[in-house]
Amino acid sequence: MVGVQEALSVLGLLIKHEELIAELYDQFARRYAGHRALWSGLADEEREHANWIRRLYLLAQRGEVRIVEERFNVQALRTSLHYMKVLLEHARQGISAERALAVGVQIESSMAEDRRFEVFASNDAEGQRLLEQLRRDIQGHRARIEQARDAIGPVA
Repeated sequence: MVGVQEALSVLGLLIKHEELIAELYDQFARRYAGHRALWSGLADEEREHANWIRRLYLLAQRGEVRIVEERFNVQALRTSLHYMKVLLEHARQGISAERALAVGVQIESSMAEDRRFEVFASNDAEGQRLLEQLRRDIQGHRARIEQARDAIGPVA
């Protein structure tokens, strides 16, 4: 099992990651009126996720949330943070609505494939609930973005 400090470090990086995703989705919402409601809603949910992870952070400080697998790749998370910053800059410069949808699917799929929140466990009922909700929301986000993407067709 990984120690408390490592769990806190990972949770801190995950907070930043969720905040960057929210910022990216906000950018998409401002740029693509046809999908404004989708992107605004997702951005709000990503900010909520960051708040949930802050709560998990507090629980981890008390030893009630921990990383149970040493497979968590912190470097991959740091790389993803950098990539999110690059994506945000590209979005500010302008990408197509179709490309934005493809990027959204890629982000949510990557988080699902990483099983990012499955490496955490909690003996606290609130911690368990938050971890489960984060896992479910990732799947829901991907499905909502895919539905919007499929409605307009493939990216050229």
